[in-house]
Amino acid sequence: MLKETPYWWDTVTFPAAHSGAWPEAVDVAVIGSGITGLAAARELARRGARVAVLEANTLGWGASSRNGGMTLTGLKLGAGTLFARYGRELTRRLFAASVAAIDLVETLVREEGIACDFTRSGHLEVACKPAHFRAFARSAEVMAKEFNHPVRLVARADLPAEIADPSAAGELVVLPGPASQPPPPDDGDEATRIRRAIERAEGDRALAATMLGMSRTTLWRRMRALGLYGQGGEAEG
Repeated sequence: MLKETPYWWDTVTFPAAHSGAWPEAVDVAVIGSGITGLAAARELARRGARVAVLEANTLGWGASSRNGGMTLTGLKLGAGTLFARYGRELTRRLFAASVAAIDLVETLVREEGIACDFTRSGHLEVACKPAHFRAFARSAEVMAKEFNHPVRLVARADLPAEIADPSAAGELVVLPGPASQPPPPDDGDEATRIRRAIERAEGDRALAATMLGMSRTTLWRRMRALGLYGQGGEAEG
C-alpha cells in the first residue's frame, strides 16, 4: 500500500487549532505556518508586535513538514542565470543570505530546544555521468571564486570512501559555512600531485586543475616546467 505521508509524522502529534477568541486587531497577520511564517511571527512578537498566524490546515502543514529535514546553502537558479539577471553584487548578497538562513535555523533550534538532531555537515551532489562531474568542476570554481564558499570535488576513484554506488561518476561536496577554498591534499611532490589529479579526473585537465586549486593555464605551465608533457602534448607516464 502506498504511503502518502512522511514516516516521521507517525512519531509526532500536530498542534491543535486555536480554540479561543480571535483578537479584534493585530499589527501583523502572517499567512501560512511553515518555518518561514512561524520564524517571522516569533521575531515580530519578540519585538513587541501583536501577531496572528493564519493557517488553513494545521501548523507546519506544507513543505516544512514534508521535506527531508535538510537545510541547504545556495539558490534554486544557477550562478550564471543569477549573475545575468541580478548582477554579481546582488547575487553574492543573495548567496550570503542563504548561508545566513542556516545560521538562523540553528539559532531557532537551540533557543527553542527543538529536538531535531540538527547538525552542520554540509551536503553532497552525486554525478550520474562524467558530463555532470565536469559541470561540478565548473560549479566548484564559481563557488570558490565568486562566493568564497568551500566545496570539495571527489573523483570516481575516491568515491568508495564516501558512498557505495559504483555507477556514480563523482560528486561535489558542499561544506557547511563560508570559508576559503580548502587546499588540495598533499600527495607528495608537485609532479606526483599533478599526475594523481589527472588520473583521478580521468584525463580531464580542466577538472584536474580545479581539484588542484589552480587555473588551467597554471596547470599547463607547471606541467611544461616539470616535464610532464610528451611530444604529442600528453602527460608523460
